[in-house]
Amino acid sequence: MAYRAISKAVALANAHTAYLAWLAKNPGERSAAYEAITNKKTGKDKISRTAGFIIPFGVNVASRVYLPRQVLATSQSTATNSALAGAVASALNTTGATQRAFPGTASPYGTGGSASYELSVKKDFKFARVSVKQITTVATQKSNSRITNNLYQKNVTSTVTAPFGQIVGGETEVAAVEAITASESIATILASQTQKASIRFIAEGSK
Repeated sequence: MAYRAISKAVALANAHTAYLAWLAKNPGERSAAYEAITNKKTGKDKISRTAGFIIPFGVNVASRVYLPRQVLATSQSTATNSALAGAVASALNTTGATQRAFPGTASPYGTGGSASYELSVKKDFKFARVSVKQITTVATQKSNSRITNNLYQKNVTSTVTAPFGQIVGGETEVAAVEAITASESIATILASQTQKASIRFIAEGSK
């Protein structure tokens, strides 16, 4: 067995011992361990939402079926990370992945233009989602994990997640993902070298 493999086994054994000790802690002790972290995020990111509608993928757009849903508001001035939240909101708005009003009608609950709109409410429906994570503060030194005691770089991150669907003209989920990723606001965020970001998509119907 190589020396590298042996040293790795020792490190894993030490981490396992620390993990078992963590499992033995009560909730109060775990909370105290978290509070002891100096470079940590305080609370969940706040974003601004507004009432809107989404067209699920796989639905024939000619049937005009929209599902009511809280979507990202156009203005994200009060968001925790207004630049990031604004970029995601802009991408969904410019690509048409979310709708804040029905096209061609003043009221989504009646008849507008040349056709009626059907509204459906499905509480258990899982919309497709986009999640963009950005490093807001780079750690100047590594910290010990409170669970395994291993050293790692604990950067402070910000994450914005939002639901989306197909555009009014219809498209596949793959096409929507490509359009959102290529949108100017998202491309700018992902290109930043100082606040590195990553993007991921959760497929429609997934938890």
